[in-house]
Amino acid sequence: MPHIVLASKSPRRHELLRRMGITDFSVVVPDVEETYPPGLPAEEVPGYLAVLKSEAYPHALGVGDILITADTVVICGGRIFGKPDGREGAAAMLAELSGRRHTAVSYTHLRA
Repeated sequence: MPHIVLASKSPRRHELLRRMGITDFSVVVPDVEETYPPGLPAEEVPGYLAVLKSEAYPHALGVGDILITADTVVICGGRIFGKPDGREGAAAMLAELSGRRHTAVSYTHLRA
C-alpha cells in the first residue's frame, strides 16, 4: 500500500482523508511563501500554489509514496481572499463576504 504524505496543516484536509478511510498518512508541511505572479487569473491561483507547495517539498518520495498538496481561495468582487489571520481576520473576512456572492476555488495536486 502506498504511503501518503499530506503537505497541509489544514484540519479539514486531515478529516477528509480520514473520512475516505485513509488513516495511515503523515503530515509534512513545506516552508513556502504563498505568493503568486501579479496578473494570474484568480481562478488559477490555488492550482499555482498547490504546485508550488509540491515543488517545495523537501524530501524525496519513496517508491509508491504519494504527496498531496492543495490550496483554496475565496474570490469576491475580483479580489482573492486567502487564509484569514486569526479570529479577528476571520471575523473581518466573514463580515466583508456576508450577503455578497463569492466563489471558493480549491485545487489538489498529487505527486507520486
